Amino acid sequence: MARSHERSTPDNAYQNCPLLLTILAMIGAVNAGAAIYAWVSMRHNAQSFTEIKANAVAPLIDLKALSDAYPVFEVDASHKIRNGNFTWEEGATNLTDAVKNINRSWSALAQAQLPPSVQEAFAQARERRSAA
Repeated sequence: MARSHERSTPDNAYQNCPLLLTILAMIGAVNAGAAIYAWVSMRHNAQSFTEIKANAVAPLIDLKALSDAYPVFEVDASHKIRNGNFTWEEGATNLTDAVKNINRSWSALAQAQLPPSVQEAFAQARERRSAA
């Protein structure tokens, strides 16, 4: 017996097509809504991280620059002058750079929004600095 290669399609084969298209449209709408929500959330998080960086990280960077100014610039320069690796002019340049770095870091820390406990410690440090 020979088989026929023709396929017969039932009359109701495309009966569920509107239902499938409706489900596909709903899935697309849910995905679009999720994408919009994710985009809005990411923009909000980016703004939050910018504020965290400005209020928490930037003062730490200034504090690190301030704490490094003395040992890196002044002590290192004095040792290099003593050992003959620097001339007096190079040492003076390093000290000038250290003073600029210290003053820039102090002014940045003075303008930063610090927590009350840190503000108290900073006020004490400012008093000690003015007395020195």
